[in-house]
Amino acid sequence: MDFSWTPTSGNNSTVFSFTAQVSDDHDSASSIQVRWDWTGDGTWDTAWSTTKTASHRYSTAGNKTVVVEAIDSGGLTSTQSHLVQVTAQPPPPPPPPPNAPPTVDFTWTPNSGNTSTVFSFTATAADDHDSSSSIQVRWDWNGDGTWDTAWSTTKTATHTFSAVGSYTVIVQAVDSGGLTAIQSHSISVTAPPPPPPPPPDFGLGASPSSLTILCGSSGSSTITLTSLNGLSGTASLSASISSSGLVLVWPTVSVSPSSVMLAANGTRRQSVTVPKAANGRTSGSRLSGWTRRPRAQPD
Repeated sequence: MDFSWTPTSGNNSTVFSFTAQVSDDHDSASSIQVRWDWTGDGTWDTAWSTTKTASHRYSTAGNKTVVVEAIDSGGLTSTQSHLVQVTAQPPPPPPPPPNAPPTVDFTWTPNSGNTSTVFSFTATAADDHDSSSSIQVRWDWNGDGTWDTAWSTTKTATHTFSAVGSYTVIVQAVDSGGLTAIQSHSISVTAPPPPPPPPPDFGLGASPSSLTILCGSSGSSTITLTSLNGLSGTASLSASISSSGLVLVWPTVSVSPSSVMLAANGTRRQSVTVPKAANGRTSGSRLSGWTRRPRAQPD
């Protein structure tokens, strides 16, 4: 007789399976009974049985002498033994390191803006236990300690600041263990630029654009008034004189008529006259420009 076992070696957590092989010149193998001694101490640990398989787990390490005994119907016996090597159970793996807080930061575009700017914020978060996508974040737009958004795994957000100033924007991240981290940056918000001026509603030109009046002389210039952007209505016209030298007698200037009707997208021309100085007195003057005072009226 003999026996085999699997696995051939193990530790004190291994369950060994044993199988006896027996034969007899009078009895069938199935009728022969066997019993087992797991430690070779002379004490049989199982009862007689025709079942040729058994299993056992050793509680301590060491080389164990396993003995099997067989008996036939005539009471004749035989034994066989083998050494089974049992080692100590390996220590459990070390526990995972304790959970560390996540890390978080954020960027934004544009870097600065005004009260009409929509700022776009993007948070980046990392953790030693959780994936970046599972970490939740929330935002405080003005650093007042009140969170302006709910927790979310979405790392992007937008915000428009309603007043001018420097704002402390804070993002907070939390992992599955409840550990948190925060990061803050300052953002400068300026006033929006003033709106562009409205387009001109009329144009004004003169030919010639200036006059030099000598003593005892007169002169005139033709001004052209052009409607722009569909303006229509009455335009009041006036002119003034600036001197380029000593003036003994200040000349006068007249515009006649002093107002004109301007049709939408139309053009009007009007003469400005500086008459001769009276009594031949010497005068010097230059016509420098015209003052325009349009009175727009509905079409």
